[in-house]
Amino acid sequence: MDEAGLKVLITGGAGFIGSHVADVFMQQGYDVVVVDNLSTGRRSNLDCRTPFLEMDICEPEFQILCADFCPDIIVHLAAQPNVMKSFLKANETMHVNVDGTFAVAQAAITSKVKRVLFSSTSAAYGEPDLRELPLTETTKVNPASPYGESKVIGENILRSMLGEVGIDCCIFRFSNVYGPRQDPSGELGVVALFCESLLCGGPLHVFGSGEQTRDYVYVKDLVRAIAAAAEYKGVLSAWPNKSVGAGIYHLSTGVQTTVNELVALLGAVSGVEGAVVHEDERPGEVFASSLDSTKAQRILSWEPATTINKGLTLSWQWYSSAVM
Repeated sequence: MDEAGLKVLITGGAGFIGSHVADVFMQQGYDVVVVDNLSTGRRSNLDCRTPFLEMDICEPEFQILCADFCPDIIVHLAAQPNVMKSFLKANETMHVNVDGTFAVAQAAITSKVKRVLFSSTSAAYGEPDLRELPLTETTKVNPASPYGESKVIGENILRSMLGEVGIDCCIFRFSNVYGPRQDPSGELGVVALFCESLLCGGPLHVFGSGEQTRDYVYVKDLVRAIAAAAEYKGVLSAWPNKSVGAGIYHLSTGVQTTVNELVALLGAVSGVEGAVVHEDERPGEVFASSLDSTKAQRILSWEPATTINKGLTLSWQWYSSAVM
């Protein structure tokens, strides 16, 4: 795809990940439009020069916008991203994540978009067999939460609708993303929550033993992969190939870090020793998670460059200097 003059529409672009994507695309000189209903995103996350429209993608105005703007690429990040909230508000989660993705697919077809980049999740796999970690893109999906289920449905909507008309589609399954701008009151990323607790002098709430693991990928590494996919000259979706894993790419480190290790690392980075309070395990949370990103490394020439120590250092510096 010729990136010269590339027109990109970013849904959820005022959110944690979306605002970093918008920054990079603006820096590269793309014609960018950000759409966000600000339910979890913040206008302040964006550079004041970034074109922004407060809009719900499920409303008819979104279809009109896409028809008028005619983007080459839609980066679809708008979502209800909270696993725990998805149990309490399953209908809302399905509306935002499923109906929203259907609306994006409709707009992409009507506007003759060349490629859709979709943010899915490691929650698609549910509780994995520990012997299979890190998981590959061909691992069978088995979501254990309404959030994970909603993302799998979204993937299937894009496969069927976009595949039918030959629109390229790249489905990214993210591992646990962390870094500057993650809202501890919104997406409930544990790094953001722990940083906020350390800054406020409060305890670090650890659910269960703390020996559960996650695969933490730094947000700016993740965005480099999204940018590489936007500029990719070939076909990423492998249509009409419908084999398992076609069009799916993991963005991850493949490294497992326990919650207890995370507490210790943040303590070392911040110089603050927070009291740890253990609470009961929460339903729907998997014990271990790790994804293999070999495919993204091979096809997109991408690799996660930020170690957990470096990423936590950068995150702490941002949280300790930011006005939340």
